[in-house]
Amino acid sequence: MENLPNEITLYLAAAFLPPFGPFVLGLIVFIIDADWVDNLTEKIEHFVRRAANSITPSSHWLQRNLTRPILSGFVWLSNWTDSFTSRGLKNAVRICCAYWAISLILFFWFMALYALVAVLFFIVAFYVLKAMAEVNQNRRHDDY
Repeated sequence: MENLPNEITLYLAAAFLPPFGPFVLGLIVFIIDADWVDNLTEKIEHFVRRAANSITPSSHWLQRNLTRPILSGFVWLSNWTDSFTSRGLKNAVRICCAYWAISLILFFWFMALYALVAVLFFIVAFYVLKAMAEVNQNRRHDDY
């Protein structure tokens, strides 16, 4: 019984992690169906629309090729959920899908970062081993 609070905390933390976290959070938002949640999602939607529209063809290539498609996906999600009659369902779907999308984006960014670090590690290791082999080869020639 002493470990019960720690176990409950662990279960609650695991409930909000993917793959079940978005569904649990969406279910909570659907059940609450509060005005402040609707106002918050509308403010976020307005910010995302403004950010997506502010990216022009003359913007930085990172904004054009990475940020704009992500923001356009969120705008598409907002347009799709605007047709829902239930305000709680609209907010729940928005939060659930946004949670999944952000989790996937972060996962792929970290995987790309890990791949870059691994490639750099192998390049550095290759050059270090090549230099060590040359030093070893020079020592052999100096011995004769």
